Amino acid sequence: MKVSSPLILGLLLLTGLLAQLTSARPTKSATFQDVEATEESPLIIAMELLHDNERVMKKALKGDGDFAQALVAVVGMQAGAQAAKLLTPPMAETVDAAKRPEFLKGFRLQMIAMSQDLLSLERLLLEGKLEESRAMFQKVRDHEGAGHERYAE
Repeated sequence: MKVSSPLILGLLLLTGLLAQLTSARPTKSATFQDVEATEESPLIIAMELLHDNERVMKKALKGDGDFAQALVAVVGMQAGAQAAKLLTPPMAETVDAAKRPEFLKGFRLQMIAMSQDLLSLERLLLEGKLEESRAMFQKVRDHEGAGHERYAE
């Protein structure tokens, strides 16, 4: 399989995101509340990686399906989800401080569920199961809708 530039770009973005996260946090007792969600925040970068690859996946699953391109996209989506799950969603600032740990736990669990479905999608793509891949992709997109409803501004 030919490695495409979106995969390389995604991996470079993830590497940059991880470097930014590492340098943005105190070395002791760091929590994922230490990084703010601003226009250039690591969370925005991670979500853009997820969404950019989601658009590629949507195109790749049309017609007879472009499995090679879909496999590249699913890895990019996984990278975005993995990076995002360690960060603080914008709505956290509006949650009562006593309830914030549970809120953040819910966000992380939501991202884990999405990640599990992304791994299932990858397996289905590798097995050449186009219709099942489309259904799993819709399930992944449903996570996104529910997550935005609960955790985004």
